[in-house]
Amino acid sequence: MRTISIINQKGGCGKTTTAVNLSACLAEKKRRVLLLDLDPQGHASISFDLQPETLEHTIYDAFSPSKANSFKWDDILIELDNNFYLAPSNLLLSFLERELSDFQGKERILLGRIMELQEPFDYIIVDCPPSLGLLTVNALCATSEAIVPVEPSFFSLHGLGKLLETVRLQEEKTGHIIKVQALATIYDKRTRFSRELLREIQEHFGENLLTTTIRMSVKLKEAASFGQPITVYDRGGIAYQDYRALAAEIILQEEHPAQKHEEYSLKPQRSEEGVVFRYKNPEANRVMLAGDFNNWSPDEGVVARKRSDGVWEKVIPLDPGTYQYRFIVDGKWVPDPNNPIKADDNLGGINSVISVN
Repeated sequence: MRTISIINQKGGCGKTTTAVNLSACLAEKKRRVLLLDLDPQGHASISFDLQPETLEHTIYDAFSPSKANSFKWDDILIELDNNFYLAPSNLLLSFLERELSDFQGKERILLGRIMELQEPFDYIIVDCPPSLGLLTVNALCATSEAIVPVEPSFFSLHGLGKLLETVRLQEEKTGHIIKVQALATIYDKRTRFSRELLREIQEHFGENLLTTTIRMSVKLKEAASFGQPITVYDRGGIAYQDYRALAAEIILQEEHPAQKHEEYSLKPQRSEEGVVFRYKNPEANRVMLAGDFNNWSPDEGVVARKRSDGVWEKVIPLDPGTYQYRFIVDGKWVPDPNNPIKADDNLGGINSVISVN
């Protein structure tokens, strides 16, 4: 079972649209899918012509201490189509922060509930609220992957650093590693501005940017207003083509589970010796590490070793703080391909960023 959060604290980036239509396209491809609506506004639920305020049972039941002993998934799951189920939400979710303020283990409630599922699912897709609060933290604890929809706009790029930093801090706090992938949405290839910003998104995320791009289409808004996924509303347009391609790309990743595990293991990690940085390139003659933690002097203060599998490990003790760094691979300075958190170096290049608490 793959568990994927759709996250972005910025509204209007196509987050719910992606959660709804990716789920529908995965179900269309014979995958068994559960869509969890964690947004108190209930937009994912509305996208299927439901009226959240009229629902007796919602995903709120999974979190509320008052429902702890009576909660049943069967009470809240709505079968939308063959292989496709929804756990709806409504405004009651907005009261959870206060209701759970003193609750022990409140960040892992959703994880516990998912473990109680009796029916097997191939995918659980979580539509998160446009915030970085308790609900999003629960989603990150309960899922192993995250997709960040990013529309080509200055404000969207501006908030990415904070979002990715939140994910990284969550990993450090819980030890739960999350694979983060970006998805370019609402893309208008006719404008030079959109093309330039797409290139900037590609520079920031590198290999962690999904190859599928969701083009701007009025049909997506129309489909939502009619309470239908794009698989029902318009199967002949570019919106259906794009989300179908996205589902195919996600499914293709199923064929490379070892590679996915390796991506997790190559991220910077703490150890008793310090922070371990890893770079896999068996053919490289020399890999070094430089950053503002050693005045950008390659391998100064670094314990270096090369493993038999071609992974170069660099260990350096770091005090709490935020650092920028790069690898130097046979003389070429490159950002860390397994760290999605990037920053401009003010010289036209890209550095990787790590924070240590």
